[in-house]
Amino acid sequence: MKVELTGRYLTGLKRLHDQDAMIGRDVVVAIRRFEKNHKDTRLRVHSLKRKLRGKHAFSVNDNIRIVFVYLGNNTVRFIAIGKHEEVYLD
Repeated sequence: MKVELTGRYLTGLKRLHDQDAMIGRDVVVAIRRFEKNHKDTRLRVHSLKRKLRGKHAFSVNDNIRIVFVYLGNNTVRFIAIGKHEEVYLD
């Protein structure tokens, strides 16, 4: 799976890292799982609704989510990363 990153995603990742330097490990593990098998049940991948219709999300841990869109057969774009209540406000 090819992954593209947006500026909003990178900003969110930096903010998370500034708050907790250890979060980087969890993010790397989750992204590797996603790249290997985007249907891995440990990621809890799900479609979003309402204003975020057409987008999807998966869990890094109990509170951190990555929001993304499918661009093609083997490509996704990570749009945002952050705490549950932050990324679903869009």
